[in-house]
Amino acid sequence: TDIGTKLLSAIQESYSSAPLTEETEDEASTPKLIDGSSAQGSGVLGPQTQDGLPTCLLCTCLGTTVYCDDRELHAVPPLPKKTTYFYSRYNRIKKISRNDFANLNHLKRIDLTANFISDIHKDAFRRLPQLQELVLRDNRIRQLPELPSTLTFIDVSKNRLGRRGIPNEAFK
Repeated sequence: TDIGTKLLSAIQESYSSAPLTEETEDEASTPKLIDGSSAQGSGVLGPQTQDGLPTCLLCTCLGTTVYCDDRELHAVPPLPKKTTYFYSRYNRIKKISRNDFANLNHLKRIDLTANFISDIHKDAFRRLPQLQELVLRDNRIRQLPELPSTLTFIDVSKNRLGRRGIPNEAFK
C-alpha cells in the first residue's frame, strides 16, 4: 500500500504541475503523445488516411501487421512504411492503384479477400521485393497484373478470371 500511495501521489503531482496552455482549434483536434508533442508527422500512429484519421486509428496495427478487416473501406489506406503483413478483408475496395503499395519494401503478405476488386494496375504488386503471399479470393478480378518473382503463394479463387485473365508475363 505504501508503494501504491507514493505512486498515486507522484502521478497526481505530474498532472497538477504541468502548466495549462491555450490551444488553437487545430492543435486541440490533433492527437497528442504523453509528452505533449503532436502525433502527426511522428509516424507513431501511421500515415493519414483519406478520412483524415491515422491508419492505426482507423485500422488495428500490431507490430508491423495492419488489420483493416470489415471497415467499409473503398480504397487501400496509406500504410506505415514498415508494414510486413496487410489484411483488408470484407471491405468495399474496387480498385488497386499503382501507388497503393509503393515503397512498402518489407511487405510479405497482402490479403484482400472479399472486396469488390475488378481493376488492378499492372505494376501494383510487381515492385514489392519481399512479397511472398497474395490473397485476392472472392473479388471480381478478370485479369491479373504482373507478379513479383518472390511470390510463393497466390489465391485468386472465386474471381472472374478466364484463360485470357492470366497473361504469360503474370508469373515472370
